[in-house]
Amino acid sequence: MDIAAGAKILIVCMEHNTKDGAPKIVQHCTYPLTGLACVDTIVTDLAVIDVRPEGLSLREVAPGWSPKEVQAFTGAKLITPQRIPEMSSA
Repeated sequence: MDIAAGAKILIVCMEHNTKDGAPKIVQHCTYPLTGLACVDTIVTDLAVIDVRPEGLSLREVAPGWSPKEVQAFTGAKLITPQRIPEMSSA
Protein backbone atom coordinates (compact mmCIF):
# COMPACT_ATOMS: atom_id res chain seq x y z
CA MET A 1 0.00 0.00 0.00
CA ASP A 2 2.75 2.49 0.87
CA ILE A 3 4.48 1.86 -2.44
CA ALA A 4 1.24 2.36 -4.35
CA ALA A 5 0.37 5.57 -2.51
CA GLY A 6 3.63 7.32 -3.38
CA ALA A 7 4.24 5.97 -6.87
CA LYS A 8 3.68 8.03 -10.00
CA ILE A 9 3.60 4.89 -12.15
CA LEU A 10 2.94 1.43 -10.76
CA ILE A 11 3.89 -1.68 -12.76
CA VAL A 12 2.85 -5.06 -11.36
CA CYS A 13 4.96 -8.09 -12.36
CA MET A 14 3.37 -11.47 -11.69
CA GLU A 15 2.50 -14.86 -13.08
CA HIS A 16 -0.63 -14.78 -15.22
CA ASN A 17 -2.32 -17.73 -13.48
CA THR A 18 -2.24 -19.57 -10.17
CA LYS A 19 -0.52 -22.95 -9.79
CA ASP A 20 -3.95 -24.52 -10.32
CA GLY A 21 -4.42 -22.61 -13.58
CA ALA A 22 -6.98 -20.10 -12.30
CA PRO A 23 -6.64 -16.55 -13.67
CA LYS A 24 -5.07 -13.93 -11.42
CA ILE A 25 -6.37 -11.08 -13.59
CA VAL A 26 -10.11 -11.04 -12.90
CA GLN A 27 -13.11 -8.81 -13.53
CA HIS A 28 -13.89 -8.36 -9.82
CA CYS A 29 -11.55 -8.84 -6.85
CA THR A 30 -12.62 -11.17 -4.06
CA TYR A 31 -10.01 -10.10 -1.50
CA PRO A 32 -10.14 -6.77 0.38
CA LEU A 33 -8.25 -4.07 -1.52
CA THR A 34 -5.78 -1.69 0.08
CA GLY A 35 -5.08 0.36 -3.03
CA LEU A 36 -7.78 1.21 -5.58
CA ALA A 37 -7.12 2.16 -9.21
CA CYS A 38 -3.36 2.49 -8.67
CA VAL A 39 -1.89 0.02 -11.21
CA ASP A 40 -0.82 1.36 -14.61
CA THR A 41 0.63 -1.77 -16.26
CA ILE A 42 0.57 -5.52 -15.57
CA VAL A 43 3.49 -7.62 -16.83
CA THR A 44 3.03 -11.40 -16.69
CA ASP A 45 4.66 -14.46 -18.18
CA LEU A 46 2.04 -14.30 -20.98
CA ALA A 47 1.46 -10.63 -21.71
CA VAL A 48 1.87 -6.93 -21.04
CA ILE A 49 -1.46 -5.32 -20.21
CA ASP A 50 -2.13 -1.60 -19.76
CA VAL A 51 -4.77 -0.56 -17.23
CA ARG A 52 -6.84 2.24 -18.75
CA PRO A 53 -10.09 3.98 -17.80
CA GLU A 54 -11.89 2.07 -20.56
CA GLY A 55 -10.50 -1.30 -19.43
CA LEU A 56 -7.52 -3.64 -19.73
CA SER A 57 -5.66 -3.18 -23.00
CA LEU A 58 -3.43 -5.98 -24.30
CA ARG A 59 -0.14 -4.36 -25.37
CA GLU A 60 2.16 -7.37 -26.02
CA VAL A 61 1.99 -11.16 -25.90
CA ALA A 62 4.72 -13.65 -25.00
CA PRO A 63 6.47 -15.43 -27.88
CA GLY A 64 4.39 -18.35 -29.09
CA TRP A 65 1.13 -16.99 -27.67
CA SER A 66 -1.77 -15.43 -29.54
CA PRO A 67 -4.06 -12.71 -28.18
CA LYS A 68 -6.92 -15.21 -28.25
CA GLU A 69 -4.93 -17.67 -26.10
CA VAL A 70 -4.01 -14.94 -23.59
CA GLN A 71 -7.68 -13.93 -23.35
CA ALA A 72 -8.62 -17.57 -22.62
CA PHE A 73 -6.27 -17.51 -19.59
CA THR A 74 -7.52 -14.13 -18.35
CA GLY A 75 -10.56 -13.69 -16.11
CA ALA A 76 -11.33 -10.18 -17.35
CA LYS A 77 -12.15 -8.93 -20.85
CA LEU A 78 -9.10 -7.58 -22.68
CA ILE A 79 -9.25 -4.77 -25.20
CA THR A 80 -7.33 -6.18 -28.15
CA PRO A 81 -5.91 -3.80 -30.77
CA GLN A 82 -5.55 -5.16 -34.31
CA ARG A 83 -1.77 -5.45 -34.13
CA ILE A 84 -0.19 -6.83 -30.98
CA PRO A 85 3.57 -7.43 -31.03
CA GLU A 86 5.42 -10.17 -29.19
CA MET A 87 7.25 -9.30 -25.96
CA SER A 88 11.00 -9.02 -26.41
CA SER A 89 13.88 -9.23 -23.98
CA ALA A 90 15.56 -6.15 -25.45
